[in-house]
Amino acid sequence: MAFGRTTEMTDRPAPVTPEEMEQNFYSALSRNTFIEGNITTKDDLVFSAGLKGNINSTKIVHVDNGVIEGMIDVGEIDIDNGKIKGDIVSNGAVNVDNLSLIIGDVRGQDIICDGKIKGDLYVENSCTINANAVIFGNIKAAVINIDSGAVIKGTIEVVRQSIASTNLFDFEEQFMDMSDFAKTSIE
Repeated sequence: MAFGRTTEMTDRPAPVTPEEMEQNFYSALSRNTFIEGNITTKDDLVFSAGLKGNINSTKIVHVDNGVIEGMIDVGEIDIDNGKIKGDIVSNGAVNVDNLSLIIGDVRGQDIICDGKIKGDLYVENSCTINANAVIFGNIKAAVINIDSGAVIKGTIEVVRQSIASTNLFDFEEQFMDMSDFAKTSIE
């Protein structure tokens, strides 16, 4: 995913609308930065710093070698070699690479994990657990794909809203009483 503003060099720059400006800009915090406090942004965020506080954004947050202790509430998040202690809530995708570590619950529409998570995963749609992943926590999703080699210590619950709201086992009352078999002798 490319971040930053990209324009071609011409003799005279074309006018840029506010919508285009918002789509082409991002905020960035570098490795030698440490913040105590919360971060709120309306732009995409590339985070390579240290933070003791929360991040809030409706856009994409890319944690690249960043260390965060706090809650993250974002539109979408990519974590590359990130260390996060705190819950993550995403309105979109959550991508965790094989060098990342998360201690906290993770919620998202879709989750792809190849890293380490100590916490529960709550996934609205698809959850993919890749071969390098280590999950110590429960997973609840509509669809789960687990690659060979992944380690999971916890329960897995596959729940789709359309099925969860029906009474699939109403027929249970129709089963015979097993004591009827004991009364019948085979001759």
